[in-house]
This record gives sequence, C-alpha cells and structure tokens, in this order.
Amino acid sequence: MGACISVCEASLLRADSCFFVDNGSIENRVSGLGGAVGNADSVYINNSNIYYNTLYSEGYWTNACSLANDLRGCFWMTDDTTEIRGFLDGPNEFWPIAYDFIPGAPGEPYTIIDIEAYAEDDFETPVDIVDHIGDTLWLEVIGQDRSQHFYEACVLRIRSEGSEGDIAVALAETDSCSGIYRGRVVIVQATESDTIWRDDVWNRIRVNPTGDTMRFYSVIDTTAYKDVSYVSMDVAETPIKPKGTSLGLSPNPFNSTLAIDAPDNADITIHDTQGRIIVDLGTSRFWNAEDDVASGVYLVRAQMGDKVVYGRAVLIR
Repeated sequence: MGACISVCEASLLRADSCFFVDNGSIENRVSGLGGAVGNADSVYINNSNIYYNTLYSEGYWTNACSLANDLRGCFWMTDDTTEIRGFLDGPNEFWPIAYDFIPGAPGEPYTIIDIEAYAEDDFETPVDIVDHIGDTLWLEVIGQDRSQHFYEACVLRIRSEGSEGDIAVALAETDSCSGIYRGRVVIVQATESDTIWRDDVWNRIRVNPTGDTMRFYSVIDTTAYKDVSYVSMDVAETPIKPKGTSLGLSPNPFNSTLAIDAPDNADITIHDTQGRIIVDLGTSRFWNAEDDVASGVYLVRAQMGDKVVYGRAVLIR
C-alpha cells in the first residue's frame, strides 16, 4: 500500500517520537507513507514528525479499516487542519497537532550552514555545472544538529525549468552527532510523458535538454540554496568539467585545527564567503581557528606565483 508501513489483519502498530519523511509508493498516489487494511486492530502513530510522503501523493496515510487510527500529537510541517485532513484517507484522529518539531524525536537541523553538490560519492569535487543526462549529483548539507542522540535527516527541495514541480529529497545524517547530511539525485531529461509523482519517489530531477538550472534549497531555511547548471554538450562549444581543487583539507568539517596540504611555495590565506581575509597564514599549513571565529564555510586560498587555487572548509563548533 505504501513505501514505509503496511498494517494488516489483526496487527498492532505503535510508533512514538519518530521521523517519517520522503516515503512514497510507486504503485499508487494514495498512501505515500502507508496505511492499514483488513481488520487491523490498532494503529498509534503519535508525537512524530511526518511530512513530504510524498509531495505529490494524494494522501500520506490510508486507513481502510472501520476503526479510527490514532495519529495525534504529530508535526505535519503545516498547521492548516484542512490540509492535514487532506493527507489522510479513512477514519483517522489527528488532533491535537504539534506546531514545531517534536522535542525528543529525530528531526531536521536547527540551522543550515552550507549546501553543496558533488560529482562523486567521495564528496571531494564540488560542481556548479554538469553536462550529461543520467549523471548522479551527490548532495551534502552542513547544519547545526538538532539532537546528538539520533541519526536524523535534512530535506532539500529541488526545482528546475524542465520539471513539472519541485521534488523533495531527504538526506541522511552520517552519524548521530555529525551535523552532516548526505544523499543523491539523478538528472533525467524532460519529456512529454513526465510523471512528477514518480520522479519525487525515485529522487530524480528533470532538466530541459537544451540547458537548465537546478536549485537545491532547504525546507527549514529557504535562504540557503545551491544552484547547479545543466549545459547540453550539443550546444556547448567545449566540454565543461566540474570545478575542483588541488588543496587537501583535513579534517573537513573541522572543529578547531585544519591541516592544509598545498605546494611548498604556496602562500595561504583564509577568507569568509564574502571574500574578506580572516587570517593570513603565509607558508603555515595549519589553521588554528580562534574561539571568536564562528561556525560556517570558509575559503582557503593558495597562491603560487600567478596561479591561485581554492579549497572549501567547514568549521563546526
């Protein structure tokens, strides 16, 4: 019935303080999260964060039983009860609702520090431009972790001119307290037979074959975003390759000290995202970030004569 939960005859489901996001069924649009069928005895999904299951499903939860399912106390990313009622099919009790992420349950980061897209799953080569249909973009978000006791998720919405609408992709946290969330999306070509519902389920974004721009933006902070351009090789004069860096930065993200692997003749400066110099390291290969340097993204600039290369470092306090 759904992609995550199916409660069958004489079954009991009890879920509390959970996070259900970015689930979907490839079979139908009526139960993105799941549902109850037959004579399921009791369903309790309480005090949980539930949304985007999926963006284009006609319902998150389908109850085909006569007994009402108990879905009270949940956060639905909206306080519009009419909208929430539209997520649910069959007899369901969902009031009262929560108006923010549930304390004590997994959720999204408090704040977004950075959003980046990469060419490979080693997350070492950032990209601003891609030129092949079928490419996979590996996505990474750096954020302020909500809870250090759970593996959590961060949701990005993705839009493009070639897609019928946004899709949502949930990125999984790499560790229970890392504040680093990773996932992927596949680039496909827009056609007349596009099905945005299936694209959302399969985490794929459609682009215009002659060129397009994909915007990746945070659900919890729409001012945080990353743009990646698709340029068709049929119209490009020369192949455009993803940008990279010859600098080795470790650990990255880092908490206090960053080691910089750069040529011996390079002069190193650290800049904020506005281009302002934070510190001039000269020939030193270590940046010991002072306590007054805030968490965030910093650019490491290495100059060797007329040649300049950059690296991207993330400081997390």
